[in-house]
Amino acid sequence: MATCLSGFGRPLNSVSPRFGVVQREPWPVASVRAFVRDHRRVSAGALRRRLRLRLELGERVLAQLEQEGVVGPRANGGSREVLS
Repeated sequence: MATCLSGFGRPLNSVSPRFGVVQREPWPVASVRAFVRDHRRVSAGALRRRLRLRLELGERVLAQLEQEGVVGPRANGGSREVLS
């Protein structure tokens, strides 16, 4: 079974007896992707204020999105530029 990023026991994959394994993103990643689409810069503090995520969880999700090339590296003030 896949590990859950959110820490709330929501699995990354869901098994359906009719259709097999269905890939799903954990809820914080999907919410952050939607938030990032509407902004030019994003930070863990902004995610905490707007999406009510813990600061550590916001940093982990942003690090994951950085690896995927969605946001850039952390700048001096802690914010990241949205690349795509």
